[in-house]
Amino acid sequence: MTSFETQFLRQLNIKDTIHFSDYCESLSLQVYQNGKKKIDFSWGEDYLYYDLASLTKPIFTLSAFIKMTEEHPHLLEMDVGEILGWPNYLQVKVRHLLSHGSGLTWWKPIYKKIHNGSWRDRREHLAKLLQQEKTNPQSVAIYSDLDYLVLGFVMEVLLNKDLHQCWLSLKSNFSKNSLHFVINDQLKNKRSYAPTYSHQIGPSWVQGLVNDANTQSLGGISSHAGLFGQIEDVSNWLLMLRKSLLSNSNSHFVTTKTIKKFIKREFSPGKGDWSLGFMLPSNDSSSGKYFSKKSVGHLGFTGTSFWWDPKKDVFVVLLANRYIQENTGEEFKSLRPKIHNAVMESLGYG
Repeated sequence: MTSFETQFLRQLNIKDTIHFSDYCESLSLQVYQNGKKKIDFSWGEDYLYYDLASLTKPIFTLSAFIKMTEEHPHLLEMDVGEILGWPNYLQVKVRHLLSHGSGLTWWKPIYKKIHNGSWRDRREHLAKLLQQEKTNPQSVAIYSDLDYLVLGFVMEVLLNKDLHQCWLSLKSNFSKNSLHFVINDQLKNKRSYAPTYSHQIGPSWVQGLVNDANTQSLGGISSHAGLFGQIEDVSNWLLMLRKSLLSNSNSHFVTTKTIKKFIKREFSPGKGDWSLGFMLPSNDSSSGKYFSKKSVGHLGFTGTSFWWDPKKDVFVVLLANRYIQENTGEEFKSLRPKIHNAVMESLGYG
C-alpha cells in the first residue's frame, strides 16, 4: 500500500468514519495524478467486472463522436433529421444530442414495448419508437437517455456499421478485451460480475445482466448503457483522452483542438452543467469541493463514476455496486463527494 493510499484511508476512517458496507457490497477505486497511478484501492467482494451503466455514454458513444469529429470537423452542426431521415428531428444538431439540449424527454419505459427478436430486430423497433418522439432544441439541458439512443443510430449511419461493429472498431484504441457488452444474456459464468439490483422488470438482483431495463429489452447492447468492464478499462480510456489533450499529435486518439471542443462548457451557468457529453461540477457536485470548474465527469446508476480535472491533472475512477432497492440506495449519493474529498486531501489539495 502506497503512502497516498494510507493517507486516503486515514482521511476516510478518521474524518468521515465511512463504512463502505453501509453503501455497497463491492468497491474499486483508482486515482491518477500527472498521468501516474497514485491510488489503487478495492474493498468488499472481489469481482472482476462491473456494470458501468451510463458510463457507456461517454466511453462508447461520446468517444465515437469525438473520433468522427476529428475527421469531420463540421459533424457537430449536422442535422440529425437529415442524417436519419426522421422528420421530427429536423433542426436537431448532433451537438444538441451530445449535450442533452434536444428537448427529448429524459426517459421512457421502452422495455414495455420491445420483447422479441434478435438485438438487431429490436433496434429496428426502437428506431420506429424514437421517430415518434417530439424534439425542441433549446439552450437548457435536460439529461436524457433518449438523446444517446438516437446518437446510436446516427453513429450507425455515419460509420455504415451496426452498433456492435461500431464498438469493436472503437475499443481497440483503449481496451483489448475487458470492456464488453453481454449480448442476449450469453454468459456461462456470471460469478465474476458484481451483482446489481434491477428495479424495473420484476425487481430482483441480477448478475452478469445489464441493470438497465431498456438495455435488457434491446438484447444487452445500447449506446446509452450496457458496457461491463474492469476499473483499468476506464482509467486507460481517461489516460487516452489525457494524452490527446496534452499532446497535439496525430499519433494519439485525437488532437488537442478536438478534445477541447468536448470538455468546454456548452450552456451558460444555471442552464445546465454540461459540456458536449460530459457532466461539469455543480454546486453540490459528486466530485466534492476540490475539483476545479474545468473538471468533467459522468455518473452511472449502479454506483460507477469518473471525474477528471485537466487543470490539476487528476482523475478519479470509482466503480461499485451500490445498494439500490425499491426504497433504498440514495445514500450512495452522499458517499461519492466524501470519497473525492478524501482523495484530493490525500494528494495535498486540502
